[in-house]
Amino acid sequence: MIFDDFTTDSKYVDFLFKVKSSAMKILTADSSFADSKFFFYVMQTIECNHSTHKRYWISDFSQKIVPLPPLQEQKRIVSVLEAMEKEFTAITEGIN
Repeated sequence: MIFDDFTTDSKYVDFLFKVKSSAMKILTADSSFADSKFFFYVMQTIECNHSTHKRYWISDFSQKIVPLPPLQEQKRIVSVLEAMEKEFTAITEGIN
């Protein structure tokens, strides 16, 4: 996952890319107990007031405690979320 330290925007990436910003953090998960996609979805739920121009990873995000369910449950949750995303995309594409 890449995390923009100033905007707190994050993207899940599973391909090679070039880092073009010193504000970009590259975050990984230890696959022995955390699913990287689950971690990405959890990051999307963290609220942060990012109205000031500062770096947020060290001061805010890295201080958050995130409870993790067992690895198999994380994978199940990711499967459900991805199925919902696929369905939502199909619905919205049908509207346009």
